[in-house]
Amino acid sequence: MIDGRIVDKLIGRRSHEGSLQYLVCWYGVPEEDATWVNAEKLVRIFISVV
Repeated sequence: MIDGRIVDKLIGRRSHEGSLQYLVCWYGVPEEDATWVNAEKLVRIFISVV
């Protein structure tokens, strides 16, 4: 969960301003409303859940 939203799936990746980002599709939200999230933020969140 990030900012109160649940990650459904990752649908893309890019390098932006020297950082790796993933395009996150959120649970219950249309795919066209996916948002870019820094990879290190995703890793921190996922590690804290495991």
